[in-house]
Amino acid sequence: MKKYIKGISTGAATALGVFGLISVSFADSNGGFLDEIGIQGETAEDSHERNRYVGFGILNTEYDDDDGIWGSDIVGESETGITIYQGFRVNDWFSVEGQLNYFGGYESGGADVDAASFMVNGRLGVPLVPFVEPFAKIGIGLGYLGWEMGTRDDSGTGLASSYAAGVQVPFHERLSANVFFQHTSYDIEAGTPSEDYGQEFNSFGASVEYRY
Repeated sequence: MKKYIKGISTGAATALGVFGLISVSFADSNGGFLDEIGIQGETAEDSHERNRYVGFGILNTEYDDDDGIWGSDIVGESETGITIYQGFRVNDWFSVEGQLNYFGGYESGGADVDAASFMVNGRLGVPLVPFVEPFAKIGIGLGYLGWEMGTRDDSGTGLASSYAAGVQVPFHERLSANVFFQHTSYDIEAGTPSEDYGQEFNSFGASVEYRY
């Protein structure tokens, strides 16, 4: 199982690196790293002067195997995972980002299940008032499911879609806090003969974002 998680993590890290190179080619460089962070906050509009950003967060995800791939549905089982993302702000309203999600490990029908996704998102932020920016995301990408059942282990991938909504609050010159809800779904091929099984993930998350 670890080799599958390592494989998707390596691929996602490479993709996030490409996002970084693209953003470098389009954005002006800013000197220093964290040395200019002060104790005072800044408005959401001020933070737009820095076009690139990275973020790390925690997810609490409810997994619904709604097509019964394991012989019985997993409904309402929650686990803790992580999200890592990197983005480029195209203008004051719109950003493009790459996001890696690890939803956690689950158990059902005698199987130990790990789930993850890598998404390319469009993000719309609306700075309605100073210090607060509501945002929404929609994404498409690759979903991953790996499982172990006794001595057998296997994995599958499928086309994934997601949407999210949340609020961003800048609290330092370069740092912001986000809280959000995120829904991800994808189909995995499994069984003999092979069939598509729908996987649903509803996540509540919090992240810290650094702009540069």
